[in-house]
Amino acid sequence: MASRLWLTLCAALAALSLLAWPLPHAALDWQPALVASQPWRIVTAAFVHWTPIHLAANLAGCAVIATLGWRAGLGAREAVAALIALPLTQLGLLLRADLQRYAGLSGELHALVAIAAAAHQQRQRRDGDERVQ
Repeated sequence: MASRLWLTLCAALAALSLLAWPLPHAALDWQPALVASQPWRIVTAAFVHWTPIHLAANLAGCAVIATLGWRAGLGAREAVAALIALPLTQLGLLLRADLQRYAGLSGELHALVAIAAAAHQQRQRRDGDERVQ
């Protein structure tokens, strides 16, 4: 089933967030001044959460988006787009010069929603169905 890949991706995002929880946040979070010398922050910042509520909210977001993608039948193409979006959402933070620190999956979760919406719209056009199901 194609949507298993989407579910696996969402589960991996959640699992990596849980694994990163006990790690030192300052070594992994987004700090634009350090990105050139510590490029891992482009990816790791997404998995850092500063508070338990922050972590819980992002885990809930993963669950909602996993369900959305599963119900929509999202597959490999959308999962690859999501993997590409991860570093791009973090690099997009460079556009915010005032943002000195960032952590969490919010950017990636928003990207996943956009990917799901685009896939849904593309399927509607392909199938000639203008109704939202």
